[in-house]
Amino acid sequence: MTTEIQKNFRETCCHKLGIPEEDFEKTVLLACLPPWYLPVGRWRWRWRFTRSYFDTDLELIRQAGNCTSTKAIISEISDHRYHYPERGFQRKVLHARVSGQRLVNFASQFLHSTPNPAEKCH
Repeated sequence: MTTEIQKNFRETCCHKLGIPEEDFEKTVLLACLPPWYLPVGRWRWRWRFTRSYFDTDLELIRQAGNCTSTKAIISEISDHRYHYPERGFQRKVLHARVSGQRLVNFASQFLHSTPNPAEKCH
C-alpha cells in the first residue's frame, strides 16, 4: 500500500497559481491585506522602503505555508496572534496587516480542512 504525500499550502498554492515558490509570500500577503491598503503607488512605496513593517505578517505566512490543512493554519494564526499581539495605530486600529480570516479563506482554495493526524506546520 502506498501512502500519498500531502503537499503543503506553499507547494499547492504555487503549483495551482503557476508561480515560483519565491513569490509565495508576496502573493499571499497581497491576497490577505485589506482591499483599501492596496493602491499601487502606496503598495510599491511600502514594500520597497519599509518591508520590515510586514515582518511578523511574513513570518505567519511562512509558518502557514508549511501546513497541509486549513485547521492547522487556524492553529498557526492563533499561536501567532498570541505571541505577536497587534500594536500601533496602523495595525491595531486601521487593520493594516494580514487578516487571519482572509488567510484561511485564501488557503481554503488550495487545502482541505481535515488535517493529517501527524501534521506539524513547523
